[in-house]
Amino acid sequence: MRALILLLVPAALFSNPARFARLGESEGQVETQLQAADPWLPAQRNLPLPESAWIRTGVASRLEIELDEGSAWRLGPESLSELSDLSRLSTGQRVTLLSLDHGLAYFTGEPEGKDALTLAVPGAQITLHRGARLRLEARDAWSQISVIEGAVRFSSPAAEIDLREGQTVRVEPANPARFFLYREVTRMDPDRWSEERDKVLAAPVSGRHVLERYGLADMDAGGEWIQTEDLGSVWRPKTAEGWIPYQNGRWLWYDSLGYTWVVTIPGVGFRITMGVGCAAKVWDGFGRPRKTRSLNLPMSTGSAAPDSLAGDLSLRMRNGRPRHSPSNF
Repeated sequence: MRALILLLVPAALFSNPARFARLGESEGQVETQLQAADPWLPAQRNLPLPESAWIRTGVASRLEIELDEGSAWRLGPESLSELSDLSRLSTGQRVTLLSLDHGLAYFTGEPEGKDALTLAVPGAQITLHRGARLRLEARDAWSQISVIEGAVRFSSPAAEIDLREGQTVRVEPANPARFFLYREVTRMDPDRWSEERDKVLAAPVSGRHVLERYGLADMDAGGEWIQTEDLGSVWRPKTAEGWIPYQNGRWLWYDSLGYTWVVTIPGVGFRITMGVGCAAKVWDGFGRPRKTRSLNLPMSTGSAAPDSLAGDLSLRMRNGRPRHSPSNF
């Protein structure tokens, strides 16, 4: 048994890390189903969304999902979507498939390097090879894809063509041999919301400091980057004096992450799992800042929820090292 464990440990250490999307800006009734057997639950800002997660919106509702490479997937009212594929190959290539079952969706982004990025609606799919801004609709009798900016590859049972900026294609899933190509993109009221969100997410300052590409606009709005003598560049939240972590949020279990603290404060991190960097009253909510030397506070990932860690962080720091911790990552 001991030999078997020794053989299994290296495989776990070097397996491809799981990918997650981040649930960001939302309004109205938004619900998520993280796994097929799970109940639908109210969405929570900063919630990590794994592969095969479903998301739906109610009447007069909308939400934004940020992907790990910086793309944005947005849902309008009365929409249902699945993160059908969020995998990472052994080569490091990311494979992403976002599916719109019904409703209205917007996408802004581009694949990095050799990443594969595909969007699907009933009766058709599109593949991105470069940056694009798109609007997708899925209704009872038809599906429609509009290219607001850029170019994509369109595929359906009837045709496979390149769609360019200013073009719209419509398909009827019940009649797969037909498709309609229009040389215009008719404006819709939700277009302005998606455009405004694109501006908010563009060129965030935090992108120069952290590896993750989601939640950066929230970090810019919720804090600032400062230089310290002992830690270098660190992020400090805009909070009242005496603020401490683990007060606003909840613990969730993910098979590939263990127990994960999901922060509900905008701008204060995306998720906290194995550790977070901290120094006095300076806090790095992501835990993996670029070019930053930081201390780490390991999180428990055992069989019981680590409620004991939800207290005052300062009580567990002694001489710059965490107390009651098995190791310092």
